[in-house]
Amino acid sequence: FAQAATIARAGISGKGAVTANSIGVYAQGKATATAEVGTPELKASVFTVALSTSAATLSANQQAYITGAQVNAGSVSVRSDLNEGGEFTSGKKGANAYVGATGGGTDVSVSLAGVGVNAAVATANMNNRATVEGAKIGGAGLYGELTVLARGTAFATADVKKPDASLSLASIAVNVLTAVVKGSFAATVDGGEMYLESLTVKAAPASEARAYTASSKYGVSAAYVSVSTNVATAVVEMQSVAAVTGGVYHIRSDREEDVVTVSAETNANALAAVRSGALDAAVEKVAVNAVTAILRGTNEAYVKDASITFEAKGRISVISR
Repeated sequence: FAQAATIARAGISGKGAVTANSIGVYAQGKATATAEVGTPELKASVFTVALSTSAATLSANQQAYITGAQVNAGSVSVRSDLNEGGEFTSGKKGANAYVGATGGGTDVSVSLAGVGVNAAVATANMNNRATVEGAKIGGAGLYGELTVLARGTAFATADVKKPDASLSLASIAVNVLTAVVKGSFAATVDGGEMYLESLTVKAAPASEARAYTASSKYGVSAAYVSVSTNVATAVVEMQSVAAVTGGVYHIRSDREEDVVTVSAETNANALAAVRSGALDAAVEKVAVNAVTAILRGTNEAYVKDASITFEAKGRISVISR
């Protein structure tokens, strides 16, 4: 069992004032949890395991914010990156639970192997926010750029690692693999008064749950193999919000383009599958293969109860995709 929980915040708040050429508020967090149950090195005539379970739970809460303060700068950035970057997107790092690995070595030779339940559960609960609330940014003589960005990844993987075993009778009653990703990514600007050349508010999460169960022939050489049930379930429940709610915004720009952009851009995927491989066996019996992938969530971008005045050129764009 592996469990990781993190809370991180970075911000500017209160009734004071901050003046600089540029101001950045950045929260940048990385969190992973990995659990693995392996098959030990074994030489025996009878081997029975009632329950083999691996569980990895990852919980992360992160926020970058400006609340109530006066901020004067040509460029203001409020950004929260949670598990962001190539090491996470390419390796699908997050919550990872594995069963069936050869833990003590590859020398497994048995005449009877029985496993009642072979289970792995990986859960990632990721909550990430970038917010500006009740702040005053700039003034009549100072117009700048404001960027509010919440981005990152939320991955969970439950998998059966390929064994290296020679079995004359292998029996697994139930193979159950579950991967769950849930949480929310939000970029919001709420209230206050701002003098801006441009405003960008963006929530951009990438989330994926992958659950792989394995057929009995996955990496096994056996005379008789029986698996009663193979179950793989992958669930993604993610909320993504980009919003401007309330406040007064004075926009001065000389560009004929989108200078106010509010966008929620989500990439979500749920994958459940059965792994299989070459089998050297006289008999293989699988009663049930059940794979389920569920993708639920919301992706919202909106402007509500806000007063936005373009004092020169410019356009507004609100995007949900």
